[in-house]
Amino acid sequence: TAVSLLVSKLFRHVYHSSDRYSMYFRDKVLWITGASSGIGEGLAYALSALGCKLIISARREVELLRVKDRCSGPVFVLPLDLANLDELEDKAQLALAHYGRIHVLINNGGLSTRSWGIETSLQVDKYVMDVNYFSATILSKAVLPSMIRNNSGHVCAISSMAGKLGVPLRTAYCASTCTPRLL
Repeated sequence: TAVSLLVSKLFRHVYHSSDRYSMYFRDKVLWITGASSGIGEGLAYALSALGCKLIISARREVELLRVKDRCSGPVFVLPLDLANLDELEDKAQLALAHYGRIHVLINNGGLSTRSWGIETSLQVDKYVMDVNYFSATILSKAVLPSMIRNNSGHVCAISSMAGKLGVPLRTAYCASTCTPRLL
């Protein structure tokens, strides 16, 4: 998609222009959720070009395999559905076991809805919060003990300005994108 290509080009331009940054990423293990399209897909391409070992996750395994085929380095495809909160701890353990550690977790996966807050059911509000906030919290808490044991690691949350500004017809989305910055 256009977004993934733009992100990939911008990221590579910034980090290839500095040997210090490109050396930092070489051989690091990065786990990207929401990697089947958009920002996550673009990050996968850019980071693999910098020599990272990747774990890419999303619901659509076929799309993840397409992304893997376009990456230049080692990529482990780990399909997951961020709405299935009960499965995320096990998925995190699979991710950790594959390369032995995770240097950077990029919580990028998420979704939006389009409706007025008063018209949105509580079930939809909860679903959006599960996917956009609670899944990132669960995955972060699952990998943090390993990062602490290794005395290194980063957790990154891709969010939206909608969480700061508020946008009409995006009540649940705005609330859910504000909270990842609070992790």
